[in-house]
Amino acid sequence: MMIGGTWSLRPSVWAWAAAGAVAGCLMAAGELQAYAVETTAPLSITVPLWSQGQAAVFFRNEAGQWTPADFSVDDGRVIIRLDVRRVPAGSTMLVINPPPDLKLDDDHPPAFAELRLDRQVLRRMGPHGLENQLVSRAPRRLEALVTDRENRVDPDSVRVLLDGVALPPSRLKIQRSGSRRAWHIAADLPPADYGDHTIRVEAADDSPQRNRALRELSFSRVNFNNVALARLGGEITVDSYFPGYPSLACLNDGFVDLPGAPCGNDVTWASAETKEPHWAEVQWPKKQSVSAVKITWAFASHDYKTSQQFELQVPAENGRWRTVARWSAEGREDTKDTTVRFAPVLTDRLRIYQDAGQGPTDRPDLLWLAEIEVLKSR
Repeated sequence: MMIGGTWSLRPSVWAWAAAGAVAGCLMAAGELQAYAVETTAPLSITVPLWSQGQAAVFFRNEAGQWTPADFSVDDGRVIIRLDVRRVPAGSTMLVINPPPDLKLDDDHPPAFAELRLDRQVLRRMGPHGLENQLVSRAPRRLEALVTDRENRVDPDSVRVLLDGVALPPSRLKIQRSGSRRAWHIAADLPPADYGDHTIRVEAADDSPQRNRALRELSFSRVNFNNVALARLGGEITVDSYFPGYPSLACLNDGFVDLPGAPCGNDVTWASAETKEPHWAEVQWPKKQSVSAVKITWAFASHDYKTSQQFELQVPAENGRWRTVARWSAEGREDTKDTTVRFAPVLTDRLRIYQDAGQGPTDRPDLLWLAEIEVLKSR
């Protein structure tokens, strides 16, 4: 059946083949029939001829080229004979009655002539797409122009995926663009939270090889107002670490949606569990005016591990630390995060300081954090 000028797939139909060989129907559209064949011995295949009149049969030989096959027609059936010596590595393809404009010897995928994100043309791209672009707002619309010089692009093959999940047809609009071999793709992208994301666009031509093209656009959505982010040059040092919790990468990676179980070092850092003060210091490349810190607490055993008390400190002129804000959990409910605001201060360093025994009520000798955000003054 023809759909939009391209050949559509039909459920698998098996041909009659010699023992030790298999032949599966790959494609059936209009008069075209295509089969995948595997054999290690001389082979005779008999399949019904779905068109009236004469037949033309081709197979892909040992050189990878399409060539006429030895066949005959009898009572509405095609009998195809294959010399195993001409079958590359015991596997080949057969086509019956390809359309006159179908180029069988096509090993070139379609090309993405243009890609746009939110109407901005993407010009500086690598061979496979755009890598690791930092954005403050996730893109909401993707547009692509896909073309093919040899065969038609199959619009039914087009897929757009966000983080490995294919967008539903309701979010896609695929239209011809001036030529039967060019299609315009528009995709409405769902919202994307802070963190790393990948958009993948795929399209295939209607050749028997189904040559497929793809482009990947990876981006990281970051909060540029947060100077602590590692992606923006933020670095963290700490006084100590709990056994098995040496990594600090989780503290300024931008991820604040914790899985809820288990609370390991991939998503949290914990200090040594000792009866002494604990601290986590953030430093960024140049002095900035900052006026707030947001702490995301570790979540374990069905509770947020909120400290009972802590201070926010910046370097003082005498080489010591100066407290710019104090916070106490007294009279407050434990929550996922805590934001503390203070008078703007120009600095390139800040630390969270927890006095001895002021950790979470069930683990008072720990400082246990998931993320630290230091926010610019507005």
